[in-house]
Amino acid sequence: MAFQLHPYRYDVIGEEVDLQKITLADLQNHYRCYYIPNNAVLLAVGDFQEREMLRRIAQVFGGIPAGKPVTSLTPKEPPQHEERRVTVRGQGDTAYLTVAYRVPGATDADYVALTLLNAAFAGGSSLGMFAEGGTNRSSRLYKTLVEGELAAGAGGHLMPTMDPFLYTINAVVRAGCEPHVVEEAVDAEVEQLSASPITRQELDMALRRARAQFIMAGESITGQAHLLGMAEATAGDYHWYESTIEKLNKITLDDLERVSQTYLTKENRTVGWYYPE
Repeated sequence: MAFQLHPYRYDVIGEEVDLQKITLADLQNHYRCYYIPNNAVLLAVGDFQEREMLRRIAQVFGGIPAGKPVTSLTPKEPPQHEERRVTVRGQGDTAYLTVAYRVPGATDADYVALTLLNAAFAGGSSLGMFAEGGTNRSSRLYKTLVEGELAAGAGGHLMPTMDPFLYTINAVVRAGCEPHVVEEAVDAEVEQLSASPITRQELDMALRRARAQFIMAGESITGQAHLLGMAEATAGDYHWYESTIEKLNKITLDDLERVSQTYLTKENRTVGWYYPE
């Protein structure tokens, strides 16, 4: 619902009809077109001699021919001017609420500010995609929804992407409560950001949480490889990962207030309710 033209509207695995119609020739052509050296990122992370590693990489991969240049025909998503809503009914015994705001991609100057806003407001940071960032119990959203016994769980999620994507606030609706009640509470907290902006204490806690999540994500060799690869593939430059802590330290309270007023608006969001049957 949040995307009308951009391929982000589709799940990675596609639709069921795609799986039913796809042929062996389709799969082979797709593989030959995209699974080529000039459309890939190769990472070497660990304890090794650079010259020897480069020689080994050339030995193993050098014989694979490059394919034709991959051109992007991704259509630009038009601006959103009004709130969109969707209600889904399905299996299960739990109701859910998702509020998704349109936000910039990872290379935009506002992205890091949004990650800290999320850390302060909802408890997440999304800078360390491969490690947990600790509890979010000190966040405003948790105190209102979970401690207020409206939701069994709540949090925010912001993923680094190449193109503009979504900042989502998710809540597992508590038994006996309704999604619209939880949504009203979320709206009240978002509106409260104008009357009572994020404080210096909240920003400092959010910064510590974001740093911790980011550092834990890169503690292992595998984690470092994931983060470097994600940065190179998403931002087009692995230095994006290396400079993240420095960018975090430069975010101000004015930055947080500005991005909250810019992106967390009703006309810039899609709201989803899930009702179990």
